[in-house]
Amino acid sequence: MPYSEEKANRVIQFIQQLKLTKGKWAGQTFKLLPWEIDLIKKAFGTVREDGTRQYRTVYVEIPKKSGKALAIDTPIPTPDGFTTMEDLKPGDKVFDENGKSCNVVACTEIMYGRLCYEVCFSDGSSIVADGEHLWQVNEYKPHKVPYYETKILKTEDMKDSIKHKNGCYNYRISTMLALDLEDKKLIIPPYVLGVWLADGNSYNASFTCNINDLEIVDKVVGYGVEVREWKSTNTGSVHLAFGDGDRRQSARNKSWHAKMRKMGLICNKHIPKEYLRSSIKQRKELLKGLMDCDGHISKEGECEYTTVSKRLAEDAAELIRSLGFKCSINEGRATLNGKDCGPKYRINFFSYRSNPVFYLQRKNNRLKKDPIKPTKNSFRTITAINEVTSVPVKCIQVDSPSRLYLAGKSMVPTHNSEIAAAIALYMLLADGESNAEVYVAACDRQQASIIFNTSVNFVEGNQTLSNVTKTVMSTKRIVYPRTGSFYQVLSSDVKSKSGLNVSCVILDEIWTYPNADLARMLTTGSGDAREEPLFIYLTTAGDKLRGYGWEMHQKAKDILNGRRVDDTFLPIIYGLEEGDDWEDEKNWYKANPSLGHTIQIERIREHFQQAKQDCNW
Repeated sequence: MPYSEEKANRVIQFIQQLKLTKGKWAGQTFKLLPWEIDLIKKAFGTVREDGTRQYRTVYVEIPKKSGKALAIDTPIPTPDGFTTMEDLKPGDKVFDENGKSCNVVACTEIMYGRLCYEVCFSDGSSIVADGEHLWQVNEYKPHKVPYYETKILKTEDMKDSIKHKNGCYNYRISTMLALDLEDKKLIIPPYVLGVWLADGNSYNASFTCNINDLEIVDKVVGYGVEVREWKSTNTGSVHLAFGDGDRRQSARNKSWHAKMRKMGLICNKHIPKEYLRSSIKQRKELLKGLMDCDGHISKEGECEYTTVSKRLAEDAAELIRSLGFKCSINEGRATLNGKDCGPKYRINFFSYRSNPVFYLQRKNNRLKKDPIKPTKNSFRTITAINEVTSVPVKCIQVDSPSRLYLAGKSMVPTHNSEIAAAIALYMLLADGESNAEVYVAACDRQQASIIFNTSVNFVEGNQTLSNVTKTVMSTKRIVYPRTGSFYQVLSSDVKSKSGLNVSCVILDEIWTYPNADLARMLTTGSGDAREEPLFIYLTTAGDKLRGYGWEMHQKAKDILNGRRVDDTFLPIIYGLEEGDDWEDEKNWYKANPSLGHTIQIERIREHFQQAKQDCNW
């Protein structure tokens, strides 16, 4: 096939004048790696007799990356309680940022020797992540009217720019929504349990109630729980016991005291796991029981729950966070008549009238109206990112629409390609196509936005490009008015993709596509009106032997092996061939095209030795 050095060099020169704007390479020009130069030469330099590009479709598959990882002891909330990153495996369920359960679809091996950072948040929590871990953040933009822009950034991208020069923190993460779970069959009504946990006697099924808050008693009785009054020496309160006082053994075996003992609550106040993973309605009832008895609300509308039990405080904080509230725990000293009685724990959070956390009317009256705009309580601000001693880390992939999942005790929502971003800009600005339509697509908008945001960073780092283009972040579009061209992120709503006049489509991570509809809609007939449309698939290797990713992989393998002929399809697959010795270091370069450049051989050796130890080889 004819080859045009001029056409290939035009693309290479365009890309290598772009500047990186994030991470440790910020300010440096984009240096293409050898495998990336080879890709560009083949894709753009191979031409037909008439000078147009030979290849209409380019398929590039590389092994899974080993970044985006969290420390293996990171707590991860699941529908059955908390587990750790280390113990997660494909098929397990976790939660996304909307509180919906999602599946773990892939896990890396445990990785060692990675550069690690502790990411600290405004609620006092922290998570240890590697430098490559991705975070969906709102980035502060200090204009006349400051605003926040949603971006997906690496830990390393943010570590040196935590604060703006005006003192404002640059990055914040939206608070997750309430965990959405089904009703549970519970032995004790949640509100009643909350009342006992707050003001109950640890040794029996009784509780104390202020005489001004007898609404609580009415509420308990309303749940079908009989109460009787015990003798009380405090004239400002009444001591009440659950049940009718029947002392026969058959009645005692079914008493509230027996139920509490069965649940392990007697002399051990805590919130059982089944209550912490009950439905939203049931968890709200439990919280209202706690807050009616031991809760407080300030004139400013800040809610506070106080207890002297550390375990109960941790359980209450988990309960509050599971309902979508941002909260913090502060430890102090409990005193009585000037005597130090030990530690106490205060949990602070904000609730509003549309989402009350009390039944007592006098407390509900202090709740503020819902704010018109999101407040600081809708976000966790990143207050510090500090390098720490390297720890074992692991990465998971989930099938949530956003690819986000919740991590840490405070349940923080947390989660590609620079060469793809650079090619997309070239196709928009320098390919010579009038009214070009360049699209980047993935199985969800957030994944596609990773490439787009990198393109925006390139534009921001180049004054010339900034002057000739217009970026519209609200619609994820870059416009080039001179030729009437645009570059657009596409969502996964397949119905809206018909009728496109595509000049270039970059399809990212196709192994994660649930079906072929999106890709086929974008690549079948959509570029027929163009002289040389280009469809680029960039993906890491998958492990499912079915689906669209597998279908495209097989087509690429068949063309490489001569079992199929298609002179418009360029297949590039990095990996070991059948029969290659995986222990031979020379073969590692086949599977890792960046090895010796951005990936050092020493790190691969460490992973190799660890894998052998894990498998007892």
